Formats: sequence, structure tokens, C-alpha cells
Amino acid sequence: CYIVRTDLVTWYYDRSGGGFCRLVDRDGQDWIAFRKNPLNEFPESAAAGYRGLPNLVFTGPDKGAGHPGFDRCTTSITNENSIRTTSISGQWSWTWSFTGASANFEMERAPGSGAWWFLYEGPIAGTFTPGNKYWGTDKGGPRIDVPDLNSQLYDTWKWVYFGDRAVPRVLVIDQHSSDQLPDTLWYLGNSQEGSVESPDGMVVFGFGRGPGTSPMLRGDGQRFTVRLLEMKITNDDDHTRLADLIDGR
Repeated sequence: CYIVRTDLVTWYYDRSGGGFCRLVDRDGQDWIAFRKNPLNEFPESAAAGYRGLPNLVFTGPDKGAGHPGFDRCTTSITNENSIRTTSISGQWSWTWSFTGASANFEMERAPGSGAWWFLYEGPIAGTFTPGNKYWGTDKGGPRIDVPDLNSQLYDTWKWVYFGDRAVPRVLVIDQHSSDQLPDTLWYLGNSQEGSVESPDGMVVFGFGRGPGTSPMLRGDGQRFTVRLLEMKITNDDDHTRLADLIDGR
């Protein structure tokens, strides 16, 4: 991994996978917690190999590019604050730049026939306890409902945040250019008991992830920002304060 350390967060970037495998806050909580085994078994991998960020490419010859553990990429340092990842085929290329507690993504090259998405899959604040979590989007929050495999939420969102009631920070993911493509949010447990009863699992959030596990984003130029902010969202006023901060970027 490349390891990027700041005062508020430490990023672990899988150079061969092309995605983040760990996102550790200053209290040691890992918001991604990728493990390679099992890498791709349903639903067990919700506590292991499904996790990651941004898990970009789901179909085609570069399937797995952008996802930790799938070894479909090469990554190099472009300057003291930036890295560039290219898929083995050379058809895909993206950059990450780091500023404070933020990681800024740009898709530099994408094949015209290739569809992709931008996902966060991991345990919010390092634990899988859906009943203790909250989330919100540009359309409202904080919300405490727990959509699952059988009740997946779909909407068009500009940004999203995730938090834990006992943790004084939130993870924010911001899409810079709004669109009308479907996005999704739900929880997946690692056992057949479902999201609430499973011993482990992850939240599934995706920009450009449509029904039927369909990637919807196309082309280059798309930009996203991922960051940890030291604040709790407990009411409408907190949500408005965070919205103002996100929209100001």
C-alpha cells in the first residue's frame, strides 16, 4: 500500500487494486477494513473482500480495477500530494490528490464502452452495528433507517454522509457534477440472517449504481471528494451546517 498520513486520517491505498483498503481515523477506527479472504463470496465477503473505495469497474476485461485485492492496476506517485492509477489494459486511469482530511478523485480516462460506479463499502466508524449508525444526503438527514438487501434505497443524490452516534465525526462523499443517474444506499450483513442480525457486514453506497447491480457512470472528467469531518450530526441544524460546509467545498 501507499500510506498517506494526516493529523485526522490515515489512508491506505492498494497500489495493485487501485482503491483504498483502510481509512483509519485518529481514534484508530477503520471505516473500510478490507480483508482479502473471502474475496468474493456472498454474503460472507461483506465482512471482507467486498469492502473498499471506490470499487470502480464491475464489468469487462478490467473487472475489479479500483477495488482493493483484485490486482488489476498499477499506481505511481505523481507528486508529493497525488497518485495516479492505471488499469493493466491501459483503458482506465484516475488520480487521487490529498489535502488535509480529504482525498480528491478524478477519472482521467475511461473507455467509451465502459460503465462504472463510485462506491463506499465498509463498516461505518469501524463497526457493523446498523442500529447505532446514521446517514444523510443533500435531500435530508440525519436518518436512522436501515435499508437492507430486500429494501435497497435508490435516488439521485449530490452528496452523502455517514456517522455513528458515539463517534464525533462523519465520512462525507461528494459528487462534484450532479446527474440524474440512480444512486443506492443499504446495509449488507455477512450471513443469511440479514443486515441487522448479522455479526458483521458493511454499508453499501454507490454513486451511479442502479438496480440489478448496474454501473451507470460513463466517460472521464467525473470528480469526487471523500473526507472525514470532526462533527456529529444529531438534528436538522447540524445537517444544515454540514450541508453549507459541503456545498462550499
